[in-house]
Amino acid sequence: MAFEPLTYLLDCSVSDFQKLEDPEFTLQLLEDIRVVCDFQVISRNYKKFHPQGLTAMLLLAESHISIHTWPEKELFCIDIFTCKGKINLSAIIQLLQNKLPNLVLLQAEEISRRVYNQNESIHQQEAAVITRIPEK
Repeated sequence: MAFEPLTYLLDCSVSDFQKLEDPEFTLQLLEDIRVVCDFQVISRNYKKFHPQGLTAMLLLAESHISIHTWPEKELFCIDIFTCKGKINLSAIIQLLQNKLPNLVLLQAEEISRRVYNQNESIHQQEAAVITRIPEK
């Protein structure tokens, strides 16, 4: 049996950032995403920056969900990393549109990390090719 770690990236813009500057609202937004994905929460945390901006995260049994905000750019990014398999990205986008009516979705992307065979150790499988970017 194989498993495929997946990363989902959502880059969004909103003109009214007041809600996203509220840690309780932002953590609840991540919690709502968690429910859509049927993930199990291990812990919740956030960091509010001065004069503005916020990072919040749910640590999950399946990995994590995070949000990073830049009010001065009217930008926020949500990252969802999961080892559970594909999620319903359309349902998450709909949830965001319902919670933040002035949302503009800039990008929504699914990234496949690599498919791994669960019956073998990673060392027994073909090694991934790593490309290094030369330093300037």
